[in-house]
Amino acid sequence: MSESGATEQEPDPTRERLTQRGGAGEPDVLLDIPEVTVDQIRLAVDGLDADLSLRARLANLLQIDAGVRVHLQGAELDVAGVSAEALLKVRLEKLVAILDRALSTIDRNPQVIDALARTAALSIDDVNRAAQQLAGGAAAPMVNQTGQQLGTVGAVADRTLREQVAEPGPTPPAPSAGPQPPEPPTGPGAQAQQPRRPGA
Repeated sequence: MSESGATEQEPDPTRERLTQRGGAGEPDVLLDIPEVTVDQIRLAVDGLDADLSLRARLANLLQIDAGVRVHLQGAELDVAGVSAEALLKVRLEKLVAILDRALSTIDRNPQVIDALARTAALSIDDVNRAAQQLAGGAAAPMVNQTGQQLGTVGAVADRTLREQVAEPGPTPPAPSAGPQPPEPPTGPGAQAQQPRRPGA
């Protein structure tokens, strides 16, 4: 672990270089702390990692993201009697120029939007095709199994019909040309059951 103690502000060589250039070389993001007074600082850090990012984007061409990420491992900080002034400047002239140029390009070349639309349409087609393949892949085994079962049932029915045709059996009566009167009953008590006809 490292420890540091500070009681006064040291001159910043970066700030001196910026002042000598007349401010023309100032970065897009500037954190200026002109005055800090601290009675006592004790800092012990195992690991420190800090990232500052600024990203711009328009549609699929440009996106704006800004962020800071700080990661500390095993830090101890004791501060006593602190007073500070801080100035944070975010200069977006370059970012505005980038956005203006991107919008001007789209204005002068509307086919860029057509190309983006075609790319989106192709992506949608790819998603639809993949969904159909997934749906077809899930349904294909079921359809295949059903087809096999229907084929088996058809083969059994065909074999049964062929066997019925090949075996000699009683011939079914031929259909009659018109209505037939009922046949009289036969047997020992058949005459008692017959209704009498008028005039007989």
